[in-house]
Amino acid sequence: MVKVAITSNLFIFDMHPPLVVYRHPGCEEVIIALEECHRSGFFNRFMGGCNQAKYDLTLCLRSEIIKRLERSRVNRETSKEKRKRVETAWKEIDEES
Repeated sequence: MVKVAITSNLFIFDMHPPLVVYRHPGCEEVIIALEECHRSGFFNRFMGGCNQAKYDLTLCLRSEIIKRLERSRVNRETSKEKRKRVETAWKEIDEES
């Protein structure tokens, strides 16, 4: 279960999604840095040595979410405009018949 807190209209994840580079190509360097940090040993992680890498990953994933939401908004608006054009065309066809 992923807990999500909303802070200043941005999402902060307690747990990140599966870190697969092909799903997050913009965050490849950050993912690799975090994985290397985790491989450096338990004591390093326990003492907070990976906190900055985790924070950087969170920021990167957050920026991807924001980009995806913006892309979805633009696609939705484009689809609405296209739908209006199609409905107008069908009305004209019906009126001519």
